[in-house]
Amino acid sequence: MIFKMFSQETVMKFVPRYSLVLEVSDSGAFRRSLHDPDGQVVTYVSEAHEHDGYLYLGSFRSPFICRLSLQSI
Repeated sequence: MIFKMFSQETVMKFVPRYSLVLEVSDSGAFRRSLHDPDGQVVTYVSEAHEHDGYLYLGSFRSPFICRLSLQSI
């Protein structure tokens, strides 16, 4: 209903830019979490994939992916 009254761009101005990635085991147990409370690295994370020492982060709002070295965190 909100999107019928306001555009998506207008609504997103009021949504926090907080990003959170959770790593869980195959059984669903918590392993670790990565937080970006101000959206400084990437905002609105919707996908994450770990490969060769890097974490690739995707967002439904961004036309690019973020590559983050796991050694730097």
